[in-house]
Amino acid sequence: MKTILLLALLIVSAHFVSAQNVFSSSDPIVRYSSGASYGSAQRPDTNRAGLQKWVSTPTSGISTGSSVWDASSFKAYYLYTAGTRVPYRVKFPTSYTIDPTKKYPVMVFLHGAGEVGCASNGGLYNNEKQLWHGGNLFKTEVDAGRFDGFLLYPQLVTANGCWDSWGTTATARLTNIVAMVDSLAKYARLDIDRVSMNGLSGGGWGDWRFADVYPQRVAKILPSAAAGSTTNRTRFVHIPIWFATGGRDPDPSPAQAAYALNRMKEIGADIRYTQYPDLGHAVWYNHWREPDYIPYMNDAHKANPLIFFGRSEFCEGQAISAKLGITPGFNAYEWQKDNITIATSTNGVTTIVDGTSIISYTGNEITVNAFGTYRVRFRRTASGAWSNWSPKPAVIKAKTPAAAAAITVSGLNSKVLPALNGNTTVPLTLPSGFTAYQWVRVSDDVVVGNQQVFNAPIGVYKAKYNDQFGCPYSFSPNFTVIDA
Repeated sequence: MKTILLLALLIVSAHFVSAQNVFSSSDPIVRYSSGASYGSAQRPDTNRAGLQKWVSTPTSGISTGSSVWDASSFKAYYLYTAGTRVPYRVKFPTSYTIDPTKKYPVMVFLHGAGEVGCASNGGLYNNEKQLWHGGNLFKTEVDAGRFDGFLLYPQLVTANGCWDSWGTTATARLTNIVAMVDSLAKYARLDIDRVSMNGLSGGGWGDWRFADVYPQRVAKILPSAAAGSTTNRTRFVHIPIWFATGGRDPDPSPAQAAYALNRMKEIGADIRYTQYPDLGHAVWYNHWREPDYIPYMNDAHKANPLIFFGRSEFCEGQAISAKLGITPGFNAYEWQKDNITIATSTNGVTTIVDGTSIISYTGNEITVNAFGTYRVRFRRTASGAWSNWSPKPAVIKAKTPAAAAAITVSGLNSKVLPALNGNTTVPLTLPSGFTAYQWVRVSDDVVVGNQQVFNAPIGVYKAKYNDQFGCPYSFSPNFTVIDA
């Protein structure tokens, strides 16, 4: 695997030999013309190595047909490197021309299997169909300033049919995307530490694969209608994930989604899953329109540490042991507690500066035993600049005592007994996801149940539980099951 990644990085670097700055937020949209001379602006040379401005072909659902929207702010480019040709559309940040020193995040979008360039739509010269799903939606978010970053839309091109995938291995197509991101970083102020991957269906599978193959190059992934197909989960455990699928989707099925979710949870990942029970495969617009989707993209950064298993709070009497980490493989790391350096690592050599709060340290990961605010920065190469310190540091703190949630009736049942249907008990419930449930009858303070749901006869009850780490909640407010 190390050999493969080394070769991939060499490939990524190779295109800079012939590359030059072709990016401009004012580039016009040039349409492909089959009658133009080969190598002209309207029919550019597909065999020219490196970066160049490109063309696009009017495509139904974007610039033709019943659903037309203005995609002219997505500029057209093309990168041919290491034998792989990929056309791109790039939308620049809204404030790009205002501050010439500002660096910007990027959302890389991997389209689905049906949005490829192929013989029937212009092939390499299509460069528009990848905008079909979500292009207008995310354009609106950028134009409104809610996501002040780049939108990067590569397009798969296939010679066989009009259906293709991003692959399940370290494909040259994914390597080409890394090269394009590096080009935008070199010439157009893209921040390589703030790369989010978005994708639908086959593109969502590509997101998972990209995180597996290039964990150092992506800060978050947000796949829709895809549940991952990798066994190398520890390689990208530090990357936050929010994926979504449909409850009626056969591929991925709910079982496949649950499997992916649970395998990542088992190793302590920061993973979020949204299921739309009544939907099939096409869940992406529902996912994208979640109110915190754009804020989730906005706070992506490679220096934000993972708090393994989400364990940031410890209750009274518990020993503090919080494991934190970012992606391995960088040249250098520096960790601070409350803005004071406690540990460093350079080229694999670790140094503990102040071990009073440290249980263990490996460089990219640290386990601590004291409350405080922990942040980290890294350096990609020996001669490279340090990253920013963690924009979202890990705050390890004491858990504030809290009362259990109010008891509720489960389902459409009556708390007045006996009920009209003759029932002499009513199912009472507490929130799921906790442990050590305890139901107490208030009249004599007797414990009457230890499950999430309790079938209660007439009486007054209170209940409590522990969180997943064993911290107790105090009792809920009393709940009365009424005697009719």
